[in-house]
Amino acid sequence: MLSLLAIPDKLEFYSGGADGTIRHWCKDYICTNVLHAHADSVRSLCLASNIGFLSASHDTTAKLWSRQQNLKRTFIGHASLVYSVQFFQIDELNQFVITSGEDKTCKIWILSGECVQTIVHPGCVWSNLMLGKSLFTACSDNIVRKFDLGKNYRSSSEGSITTTISQNKLTGIAELAVREPIENINMQPGSFDGQVKVFTYNCGKSSAFTWKTLSQEWELIGEVIEHTEDIETGITSDYVFDIDVQDSAPPIKLFFNRGQNPRFVAEKFLQDNLLPASYKEKIIEFILQNVQENDISWDEKLGDILHPEQIFPTFIPTCTFVYFDKINLDGILLKLKEFGLAESKREILKESGIWNEKTAMIVQVFPVITELLSFRVEQLYPAFDLIRYAVLRPDCAAEIVKFSGKLKATFLRAISPPATSQNVLTAFRLTNNCFGLTQLFETLVFSNLSQIFTNLVTLTSQHLKPALRITLCTFIMNFAVAVAGHLKEIENQNEIYELFFDVLLQLYRNTPEDDGDSRLRITIALGNFIYNSNERRKLVSIDIHEYVRKCMVQTGNSKLQAAATEAITEISKG
Repeated sequence: MLSLLAIPDKLEFYSGGADGTIRHWCKDYICTNVLHAHADSVRSLCLASNIGFLSASHDTTAKLWSRQQNLKRTFIGHASLVYSVQFFQIDELNQFVITSGEDKTCKIWILSGECVQTIVHPGCVWSNLMLGKSLFTACSDNIVRKFDLGKNYRSSSEGSITTTISQNKLTGIAELAVREPIENINMQPGSFDGQVKVFTYNCGKSSAFTWKTLSQEWELIGEVIEHTEDIETGITSDYVFDIDVQDSAPPIKLFFNRGQNPRFVAEKFLQDNLLPASYKEKIIEFILQNVQENDISWDEKLGDILHPEQIFPTFIPTCTFVYFDKINLDGILLKLKEFGLAESKREILKESGIWNEKTAMIVQVFPVITELLSFRVEQLYPAFDLIRYAVLRPDCAAEIVKFSGKLKATFLRAISPPATSQNVLTAFRLTNNCFGLTQLFETLVFSNLSQIFTNLVTLTSQHLKPALRITLCTFIMNFAVAVAGHLKEIENQNEIYELFFDVLLQLYRNTPEDDGDSRLRITIALGNFIYNSNERRKLVSIDIHEYVRKCMVQTGNSKLQAAATEAITEISKG
């Protein structure tokens, strides 16, 4: 047992276990019901006033249950284990769920399942607690932080629910929206990794910087330009931001006008540029920090700000791959210590500039990574996680090509039955990051398509944890984008095509309806795979067609509806 929850006014309680179940116990200490609630350990339980109760799990999700023990909502968005869940209510219309976990974040959710704010911490967040209108978080850096509820939530007469958490200055954490002279940049170190500040130059221009704990310096995010016309696009906006989203790629412009809703702007920015949905909260946070409060509207109606046809871009065809570009180095090093890697070699990994693009790469790290590929098969996943991040740097990718033969053999060994979920998760995240890298893609993916898809048929036939499911859906989408981009002729092409549709169908069958991100990605995958190809259109089964049609007409997810509509249009061309 990992968690307990007493039921008020009753001699009854709930227990959460490592087997993923929640058990209800009556006053005679007899178990009256067993909920197979989660795919991994149930770490935390909490009452939700007048609704039921909440659970948080190592399967990366939190769930809301009715008093009759029926599932009402699943909260999906954490990248790793969820350690704590709390319920907070201002009034009947302003009710929030607060979660925290291994991914170094505390997230604020509304009951519909939408995350309205993410607060990044320097380490994993073990616990959170609401006292009055203050949020307290307990972080692995041995610091308890206090955050005060802002005033952006709505009263019942306004009919809209949203919130923001502003950081309390008394705790030593700076108010993010404050602009400071550029002269202060070297005198004020950041409070936590990922903190954002705006500094103003003497000429009046402002730039946003983010704090990098590893290098102990402020890194430029982009210039903040107000009331301007962008020279390249000719678009006139009140605010124009240059956003760096990927190494070695030019910054992307984000436009914001007075009276716009940051949530809509962030969604449109991500869809226009085919960026992961996981970036949404960071983009919203960036807008809130760099736009004057009076220029922001939380009106849920689009009105004249954005027209419906402008919200979503064309999903089919797309030409951009989705990568997994975050890493928990401290967690990997702890796991390698557990696996017996010498301290001197862990230190080489820790000090390597691979994890900090501002520091030169340490070549000595690659013999260590090569050694990790010789570990027992069940201990391979830290190596894949390190390589997965390293390949995103061109200089590192060139070094990894030198031992790509060993990497290929280890990768195929790790994904072959009986494969562990950790190996499959990290191995396929690695392959996702190889799309667009000619040599590594050829070695790891293209030359092994038959074996990869054969293993995927087995993997996707069963229940998948959310993190693994989104990883495999992303692989399918990236592969389809590569095919749509005129990938060279595939060996055993007909076999690969049939396996692709087998995997796609199983992902549709086994993806819960409330996992909109995964469904969106496999729908985009379908549309791109059959794009401009009558041969591939003919392979779309009636079952797949029906799943896509349901996504188009039976979902409240507008992005998924738009992608499904385009996919149906593409199917009908056959």
